[in-house]
Amino acid sequence: MPDRPVVTHSVIIDGSLEGLLTTVYSYYYEKLRPSGMQDGSLPSFQQRLGEEYIYVKTDPERAAKVYEAMEHKFSHDTMSRIHGAAAHIDKNRFYDLFRYILLAFKEPERVDMYEGFDYVLNVHQLAKGVYMEAHLLKGFTRFRKSGEGILYAEIEPKHDGLWFICEHFCDRLGGERWIIHDAGRGKAGVFDCSECVIVPVPQGLKAGFAEDEREREFQKLWTAFYKTIGIQERANSKLRRQNSPKYFWKHMTEHRPDLGN
Repeated sequence: MPDRPVVTHSVIIDGSLEGLLTTVYSYYYEKLRPSGMQDGSLPSFQQRLGEEYIYVKTDPERAAKVYEAMEHKFSHDTMSRIHGAAAHIDKNRFYDLFRYILLAFKEPERVDMYEGFDYVLNVHQLAKGVYMEAHLLKGFTRFRKSGEGILYAEIEPKHDGLWFICEHFCDRLGGERWIIHDAGRGKAGVFDCSECVIVPVPQGLKAGFAEDEREREFQKLWTAFYKTIGIQERANSKLRRQNSPKYFWKHMTEHRPDLGN
């Protein structure tokens, strides 16, 4: 039986990790050889005149087979970098990730030593950016307790790193029921004291977790404490924004004007 022809067009995927892994499957089993990869889910995406594209439809079964092979062959650090880079907002991340995964199948124990390859270095840097934002949010995510006793926090990170944040609070708040709501992406991490799942959420989720009067008093006390310990003469606004990015402040108790700030 003759070999299938090698296909070398730029690929368009749906912007998901599953779409990327479906393309990896097609590389090995259908001889698809992408010369580039575009995220078709972006509002700004436009096909270039004169360039041919192939749409790769996400296939959960194919993606699951590739993911299982990755888990079997790749180190924990390599898997973490793949998830981290995939969560970045960089629009060109998928083609670098595609080449990184192919290299990891060839060199599973040495792939992260090849930082001389631009795509390996870029995957490392993208993952690091997501880790850094998630690390900061571990300290600046502010929960409030609803009348039903559920802890609710609202965040709007730049990157899609909700799972990295939830992993931390599964350990930190393992005895509580909580929800961390990524308001910008319309999804949330929901923890029931035993398991955390990421689910899509309706627009009115926040309104359903209004704090009671006792919770509001605690928030006022925290705001007063925050203002009291600040030393005006030693204020360093540049360092402050570096350690606590200003786009975090919208959802931080100590920056809410309705609590006396």
